[in-house]
Amino acid sequence: MSFHPPELVVTRRGLGWDDQTHAFYCGKYAINGEGDVKLLKQYPIIRPEDALSWPEPDTIAPAELYDLLAPTSENAAVWAIIAVALSQMLAPAFGYPPQSASIDSELFAEAGAILAPLGVTTATYGGYGGATSTQIYNTMRSVQSWPELIGVPGHAKVLMRSIVHFPNKPALLRLNSASVTGALSFGWNAITSHGGPVTSRNYACIPGVIASYVRHVLQLRGPRFRADSVRDVLRNLHEWLMQTYGNSFNLDCAERLTWTAGQEHVSLITAVSEAILSRQLNLLPAARKRGQDTGYIIRNKDGWWLNQLAINRYFIRIGGLVPNWIGIMNILDRAGLLVGEQTVMRLPGLIVDRDWCDGIWKNYQEKAGGDSLSKRGVG
Repeated sequence: MSFHPPELVVTRRGLGWDDQTHAFYCGKYAINGEGDVKLLKQYPIIRPEDALSWPEPDTIAPAELYDLLAPTSENAAVWAIIAVALSQMLAPAFGYPPQSASIDSELFAEAGAILAPLGVTTATYGGYGGATSTQIYNTMRSVQSWPELIGVPGHAKVLMRSIVHFPNKPALLRLNSASVTGALSFGWNAITSHGGPVTSRNYACIPGVIASYVRHVLQLRGPRFRADSVRDVLRNLHEWLMQTYGNSFNLDCAERLTWTAGQEHVSLITAVSEAILSRQLNLLPAARKRGQDTGYIIRNKDGWWLNQLAINRYFIRIGGLVPNWIGIMNILDRAGLLVGEQTVMRLPGLIVDRDWCDGIWKNYQEKAGGDSLSKRGVG
């Protein structure tokens, strides 16, 4: 009688892309790299999370879906949140690392309701204890292959400054609007508020729709489709919904709510414009004398001189994150907008293209109804 080693049967549970089998797992079935659906052999469920399974792909629209496709700003926020999570889910299938993302505090609670049917869990923390900070930090480090919502307390500024150094995690963090520029400058994506909370609705139809979309994406696998780009996913998802169901969300509105890594310089000048309009920073034609208030930006023939220390203090004052200036400089340089670095009255700063900054300032102050540059004496 001869003995043979037992046959090892490798089983895959849960949700998400698996590099070994080249398939996207949806619970009880998997979608391979060609878009074919394969039912999986079922084994006893040991972990509660293994019980979750998406409905099989079906292009017949559930009745609840059409309420979510109405072209409203609320629905745009819903699909922007879905697109961010989808980008994190699909990026590994296309050979890209997922990108961490921040979600505005006003949208965070509803984001949990929107993404829960997809198997995205929420970890919310509160309190001021050091143990809480350690828990959040460890939770962020432990996120590996599937998106997870993490609610960071608003007071945990030091903690947030360490968390943003994890740009390649499928994590969705609750951060306030003042932290968007800082998060973007560290390679994050961001979803901003549309001006108010989203009204809670029935999101049970989302998994079936997303399963059909994942199958569609894996079948195409177009070379120009960047699964790690939220903008690419958002536009592709909008087009697919329109072709499949004859209706889709408001793409323009959704794109306005979505900020991606690479837009940090735009976000920075927008934030500076807001600070100037609210009189928290001053826009001057020349530097002040030594000993006077240093909270100012200079606009002259050379460009806009961005006072780094004053901008840092502004973000800290409004409860935001200090930007990653190296990342800001790199993106400005690549865009051909960085004129140079200059120290004024011992204050470090960057000189940025005047016309480009003027354009962002003009658009912002027109929307907000503020003073023009000429009225401020810097025209």
